[in-house]
Amino acid sequence: MIHYKSKEWYIGDVHPFYHNDRLYLFYLKPNGITRCDACFDDPEKVVCNSTVLAVTDDYINFEEHLINGIIVNIVEVDGIFYTRYNDKAHAFESTDLVRWKQSEKYPISLDNHLFPAGARDYALFYDADAGGMRVTTNAYFTNEHNGCGTGLECAVGISGVIPREGDGNVEQRVLYPLENRGRNIMLSAEPECNQMLKIGKRWYLFTSLARQTTHWVGPLSYWIGNENTPIDSEEYTHKREYRLDGEDLCAAQVAPYGDKFFKFGWIPMSYHNQEWGGHLNLPHEVYQLANGKLACRLAPEFAKSIISEEVSQTIVLNPSTFFGPVAYANERMQQYGVEARLDLSAADRAGFVLDDRNGIHVELCRESGLMSVKRKLPGAADYVFASLEIEPGEWCGDAILHAIYDDDIVEVFLNEKYALCARTDNNNKNVKVGVFGNGTVKEFSTYKLRKPTGYTLSMDLM
Repeated sequence: MIHYKSKEWYIGDVHPFYHNDRLYLFYLKPNGITRCDACFDDPEKVVCNSTVLAVTDDYINFEEHLINGIIVNIVEVDGIFYTRYNDKAHAFESTDLVRWKQSEKYPISLDNHLFPAGARDYALFYDADAGGMRVTTNAYFTNEHNGCGTGLECAVGISGVIPREGDGNVEQRVLYPLENRGRNIMLSAEPECNQMLKIGKRWYLFTSLARQTTHWVGPLSYWIGNENTPIDSEEYTHKREYRLDGEDLCAAQVAPYGDKFFKFGWIPMSYHNQEWGGHLNLPHEVYQLANGKLACRLAPEFAKSIISEEVSQTIVLNPSTFFGPVAYANERMQQYGVEARLDLSAADRAGFVLDDRNGIHVELCRESGLMSVKRKLPGAADYVFASLEIEPGEWCGDAILHAIYDDDIVEVFLNEKYALCARTDNNNKNVKVGVFGNGTVKEFSTYKLRKPTGYTLSMDLM
């Protein structure tokens, strides 16, 4: 398998940081409590309480360290790395990203008048426009779980500039409120793993809205700032929400590396429940389109490095019960990738059959406007593992569709602009692989997955 997890445990919420051509992946370590809502019945039953650092230079081989603190979003100042995960605990600092100690620098005290029910998920970031360190939070006006009022009224909060030395009294305000008043508390959107990140000339707000999917922990959403506009001159409240992946990439974060950006999250251990933790996705490069929207693709040099025994398949379309005309590969596959060039201009549906026996497939559907990983079996309703909205313009001509099937994990990429991760209910073993779409298939190839040899992270900066 080329998707990473520790040999002993799954990985939880990730906080990636690049330094000296290595990825320092800080993640929360599951502690045996698998359901996110278990803590509501027993406050002692929390899903995590410590951090693991996994260091890699190839996204496959990781060197693991147990960390003496909760390490989340990191900012480097004058050769020292800082992080803070709430207002009550100390910040932490390090000179090597492995050994951390408590720090009195950049103190902040929560504005309890503004956020009377508390705050969590503090995320430090440097704001060059404002000239200093700031923090975003998951902040609460009410939190019935903790006995603070009724319901779950919350927001992404943001601070002003935090002095390096001070008493912690820093201006705070609401950046993005969630409309939860009157909603069932278990279905109320809750912003987790927030980030403010500047890409090009725009600021972007990222968050994962919890309680909205079967996995509880949410997919990565983002909101776009205007060009050349400081955060405090921007109004995010009524901006459109966009997604960078579907429901099966949880609590993802975006990390700068050189002049590029990469996205990481965890793919749930269960395809249909809220068990907390899973595998790390493959490296997804995030880049900016001319209109400010963000696109996502498999890191190009990494993508080349995992291909073994690529075969260009003969396209012979035959009728099928569920998918219409299908062209199948000449041999059955296991641990593989598949790629096709499709003409979508006249197609209503197109995609891949990934596992013929178990009905696992990738579908592009014009009517729904979705790219999905699904299961279709005789006599049963379709089951959607994960889905992502695609823009109508993708149906105007040729498209490149690429899927990787690694054990029971699928990653799909469309036109090097969309990425979708999914956990399925079957490991792929000796499966029949095909591409479907009436009159749409122009090219079709398959390859076997391999662990990269000779690949390093820096290759994707070229």
